[in-house]
Amino acid sequence: MRMARSLNSTSGMDTSQKRLLRPLLLITGVITASLFLMMADFRYGNSFPGLAAPIIFLASPALFVLSLVVLLGVVWIGVRVHGLEKMDALWWLSAPYSIAFPLSMLLFQIQGFGHSLAPLFLLCMITTLSSAVWMLATIYQLVASRMKNVGLKKMAMLAIVVLEGILWAALRANPGQ
Repeated sequence: MRMARSLNSTSGMDTSQKRLLRPLLLITGVITASLFLMMADFRYGNSFPGLAAPIIFLASPALFVLSLVVLLGVVWIGVRVHGLEKMDALWWLSAPYSIAFPLSMLLFQIQGFGHSLAPLFLLCMITTLSSAVWMLATIYQLVASRMKNVGLKKMAMLAIVVLEGILWAALRANPGQ
């Protein structure tokens, strides 16, 4: 009887975590979109027609900060209520921004805007370091537990962290303008 209850609670947790995936993906998309809008404004701010430039200039940083706060809240709720593993929570807090920032730098070729991007760059360094720690801890867990079947989810998460390293190498190799 006790085993049946634990199996039911475990499967319910999986469903709860699947429902948590949608808000996490949505917030990650908002963070990425607002970051890309800020980078586009840095690069092409004078080229936006009419009121678009001031609206983007004011709205995208506010949306970016708000979405970071919401992401923190959703991840906290995910850990406390939905049973999200703390290692997965760390990944959600670090990996998406660590991918979006160097990708936007490469796309918009704005490496020369140094001082204006300093807070965003600092945040990216913190999240990149966090992603690297996550990757090392995950690899250690896999080796220590001698897991042969890693799982698609974990492999995708590891691949995204490796992609971060590739983007940083590309950014270093392409100093831009």
